[in-house]
Amino acid sequence: MARPKPKYMDVMVEISKSVRFCPAFVEGGDCEFSGPGPFITVLVTLQKIGNTGLGYQIFMDAIELGHDLTLFQGHSEVQSVYSIEKDHPGYLIALIMSDTSSGARVLDIDQRMNRVLPSYGNLAKEFIIEGDSPGQDQPWVQVVFNPVKLRIVERPETFLKRTSDST
Repeated sequence: MARPKPKYMDVMVEISKSVRFCPAFVEGGDCEFSGPGPFITVLVTLQKIGNTGLGYQIFMDAIELGHDLTLFQGHSEVQSVYSIEKDHPGYLIALIMSDTSSGARVLDIDQRMNRVLPSYGNLAKEFIIEGDSPGQDQPWVQVVFNPVKLRIVERPETFLKRTSDST
């Protein structure tokens, strides 16, 4: 008789909330991009938090290419964005099977929000970015996530209970 094994499943999960991050002013001129617009780089990463959660981290920098080289730069703390216990109690996250990062670069020249598709990675569906704005600038990025594919496995205690009940 074959020994029982823990159940594994591949599941798609929705990260329903979009998330936003504003980097800090670092150096350079006057916190104002003055119209020529900043060159913006954004990156979002996804990682496991323990064995049951997912967390994201956002990195962003925006540098003025002319004038006084105003620079905003920074990264968020790892923020919890999903728990497997909500949809699949009794399971742990074994592996993130989807892309775990996305990034983009854009030159913001129009003082409006920009909807930008990732130039690499499939974690993000899109980035909504504002770099240059009328008046004093505070660049920000909002990330809209694609669904994430996970491989999940029964918790040891769930497996032991299931196998002891069947004997």
